[in-house]
Amino acid sequence: MADEPASAGCHGPTAPVPPRPRDRSEHISWGGGLFVDTNGHNDFICTGGVIYDSGFGSPARALPYGTSLTALGFSCTSAENGIRCAHTPSHHGFRIASTSNERF
Repeated sequence: MADEPASAGCHGPTAPVPPRPRDRSEHISWGGGLFVDTNGHNDFICTGGVIYDSGFGSPARALPYGTSLTALGFSCTSAENGIRCAHTPSHHGFRIASTSNERF
């Protein structure tokens, strides 16, 4: 989860990934994860670096299966079939796994 601007996301390979939108630079990574913001908008990550990590040079920690993290109006839950994150007020979000994903 990130607080400026507030959002929840998960980096990692997934499939399928839709074609890169025309308004996204070809010089920036496309589709290496999903995110949801405070408007309930969800999409594939398009960034030149990692946004969702532990910060301050610390290695990212995995959310163990069967556990949840809730903060900033978002809730993410880890399961064997992927990570599910949602913007709590709008109920919009995503589920991501290495071989599948969905946006809701």
